[in-house]
Amino acid sequence: MLRSPCRSVSPSLFLRFGPGLALAIGAVILLWPRFRDGIQGDRPHIDRRHAQGAPAALAVPPAAPELGWILARHDALHLAPAQLDKLRRLKSRWDQDTGALREALERASAEFDREMASAQASKTSLQDLRERAGPVSELSRRLADLRRAYWGEAAQILTTAQRQEAEETWARGVTRGRQTSPAP
Repeated sequence: MLRSPCRSVSPSLFLRFGPGLALAIGAVILLWPRFRDGIQGDRPHIDRRHAQGAPAALAVPPAAPELGWILARHDALHLAPAQLDKLRRLKSRWDQDTGALREALERASAEFDREMASAQASKTSLQDLRERAGPVSELSRRLADLRRAYWGEAAQILTTAQRQEAEETWARGVTRGRQTSPAP
């Protein structure tokens, strides 16, 4: 019979440390970093070093200049008549292709604003806000994707200097929160 150092515990409850257990512990020690990285690798990385009391923003594609905004600044960009003509045709196509989407976004935004105004008196959870904002966010993403695609076409019409000037001016206005395009 095995002698137990602790008489109150039966000998069958003690672990036997043998080669199988040694291999299992060794495998866990060697493979743990890979398992840990695999688990954490599935989540997006959020850099919180730059946040000072505010959550860090996820990477967002750069905002593309609107065609109406470019046309309104044709003098500053020194657009040639042929460029203006091509950009006007592209803007017309943009208006036709995105008209329904822009209207849907306006309706969804107005509905969201009404819901938020009526929900202001009661406490609304973050999850509820996200659910309510979902349609607006989705429509806005689709419109931004289309705007980037149309900007890609417009950028081919412009010279390199004109494109850079438009992008820099647009980015400065976006960061200041003052970028608007003339009404279609």
